[in-house]
Amino acid sequence: MSYRKCPDCGAGLDPGEVCDCKKKESVPAATGTPSGGNDWRRDSSFSLADPFQDVKNLLRLKEIREDTGAMAKDVAMIVRDHFPKFNRQLLSQCEHFDEYGVIIHPDGLKAICEAYGVPLAAAPDIPITVEGESTTPKKVENRKLGRKVTFRVTNGDFEVLQKRVQEDGFDSVQAWLYAKITELLGGAVDAEHS
Repeated sequence: MSYRKCPDCGAGLDPGEVCDCKKKESVPAATGTPSGGNDWRRDSSFSLADPFQDVKNLLRLKEIREDTGAMAKDVAMIVRDHFPKFNRQLLSQCEHFDEYGVIIHPDGLKAICEAYGVPLAAAPDIPITVEGESTTPKKVENRKLGRKVTFRVTNGDFEVLQKRVQEDGFDSVQAWLYAKITELLGGAVDAEHS
């Protein structure tokens, strides 16, 4: 079988085969990413300080939300107008930047401040944890029952449930539910959990 060499890299090619070095150049960039010469990772003049000139304001997110009395779900909805996949979980991560390493996009913060009338002129000095260590101590899980099960019921069903719990002699809905679940699963309930 005959083969030819790629004039650019010298790789051996079968007849009609396109060299891998040519394929890499012709493959378009993934959706939503910069392509070609506009790639910020290859641009040596790019600086994170350019789009994020006042990072300290971005770190004030939790303070701004608490000072305005805004609910997390409402703030998330405001940011969602600019970033459709933004949610309360991301908001919480942005508010706890020292633990997650995530900050809100300047356009998101600007939208929040405009909605609640908060000026961003002068940002106070905010201590930033450089080493990535959290400033809050980690919680120690010392529960006897390590898993949590939650669900919602109607108000009427809850009233009936509370009466049933009292009739059955349990001091809490949790103890009653634990006993019922254990009974349903075929095990005996520990005396300390009921």
